[in-house]
Amino acid sequence: MAEIQRLGSMLQVASAAGMQVATVHRHLPAVPSFTPDMVPAGLMPSVESAALLICSQQPAVSRMATTDLIEDLFEPLSMVPFLLGHSNTLLSGKDLLVLSTAVAEMVQRDFPALKLMEISAALRQGCSGKWKGEKDILQCSLPQIAGWLRSYQLSQRAPALKVLQACAEQRLQLPPPDLSAGFPRQVAELAAWASGNATPEHPIAFFPEPLDQGNVLYNWLKKVGAFNGFKTPAQYVDMRRKEAILRAQRPPQSMDDYRHGRSFWDLLRAGKWPENHPFADSVVNACRKRLLRDWIKYHLSIGTDIEQHLHQLRDNYRHRQSSAA
Repeated sequence: MAEIQRLGSMLQVASAAGMQVATVHRHLPAVPSFTPDMVPAGLMPSVESAALLICSQQPAVSRMATTDLIEDLFEPLSMVPFLLGHSNTLLSGKDLLVLSTAVAEMVQRDFPALKLMEISAALRQGCSGKWKGEKDILQCSLPQIAGWLRSYQLSQRAPALKVLQACAEQRLQLPPPDLSAGFPRQVAELAAWASGNATPEHPIAFFPEPLDQGNVLYNWLKKVGAFNGFKTPAQYVDMRRKEAILRAQRPPQSMDDYRHGRSFWDLLRAGKWPENHPFADSVVNACRKRLLRDWIKYHLSIGTDIEQHLHQLRDNYRHRQSSAA
């Protein structure tokens, strides 16, 4: 401890004498706040240990004054030769100051996110031979320490950070927006558009095209019960028949279209609904859009406040759902 205190005094003297010891002041983006309770069970011990170190309250080295970092590195670096078995004594004070200064400059440049406890853990693991290659010779040198920190960052810190970020994102994840909240207004605006584009020959007859792509409004109206009792089953069958005839009579755009049209028409004349025919989906979609148009036209004709009516239907649907739960 006395040796460490003496080195601190040496550092102050060196700084006062003009030795280049920079102080880092970086405007970095805010670091996500990780807490130990974000560390899940079942991780590899080395990754779990790295995750807990990341969650510590220590600042990253990029946020430390270089003079403070140099002094804080004295103790972990002084143990490296001893752990490697190179000497029974610590480095001399002057050597340790030079090494600490070089390491501080290197980590703030190349490993700015690391914390002091992570550096200490990487040094201990490096001295144990954890990342030693077959032909490597362990020694207390700047390239060796840089290699240990790089190995720690890739094999332990990176997977630990990935786990913590996933947990943080999961906690911050908001429920999906309720797009249906705007559906009553959308249907009312669609009705206003149709009413505003009416003509004496075609009162409330024109709607924008394409209308209700993906049948989003149709599906929502059906879910909240807007179509309940609007048409009889026979009317639905007749509507599908009319749309199927229109589709079959549409001029073909290709030979495949022509063949499909012929087969579709033959099935209709035989009194069969072509369930899996290529034209079947387009007929069903056309029926849904026709139903949407007819429903809007009907409520416009009787003066319904469509938006208020749909809000009431939605509230009733939600009440039924909560009662069923």
